[in-house]
Amino acid sequence: MEIEKAAEILGKHIKSYEQSIRAIETVNEINKDWDGVSALGQPIQEDDKRYVWNREGLHACGIAIQALKKQIERKPYGDKSDERTLWKCPDCKYIFVTEFPDMSLCGGRQSKHCPECGQKIDWSDEQ
Repeated sequence: MEIEKAAEILGKHIKSYEQSIRAIETVNEINKDWDGVSALGQPIQEDDKRYVWNREGLHACGIAIQALKKQIERKPYGDKSDERTLWKCPDCKYIFVTEFPDMSLCGGRQSKHCPECGQKIDWSDEQ
C-alpha cells in the first residue's frame, strides 16, 4: 500500500472518531438541557471507556498520519538573497546547508531526512 493511500484511510478514521466524539458530546448537552432528566439515557462521562477509546483513537490516527507523511519525499526550499541561498526543510524550516553564488556550500549536509523533524528530503534536481 502506498503511503499516501494509508494516510488517506487513516484520515477517514479520524473523521469517524470525530463524529463519535461529537455524538457523545451532543447527547450529553441534550441531557443537560432537560434539567437533570436524562432524555437520551445516562450521560457518558469523560472517563467512560467509549469516550476514552474514541479520543485515544483520534489521537493515535493523527500521530500515524504525521509519521506517514514524514516518509513522503519533499523538496527542500531555497530562501534566496543576493549573498546566499539557505536550503531549508519544507516542514520545520531547519537550515540544511548554505549555498553561495559561486556554488560553494557552507555548513550542514544534504541529509536524506531532516535531523530536526524527520521529514524525508528529495535532493534530486528533477521537478
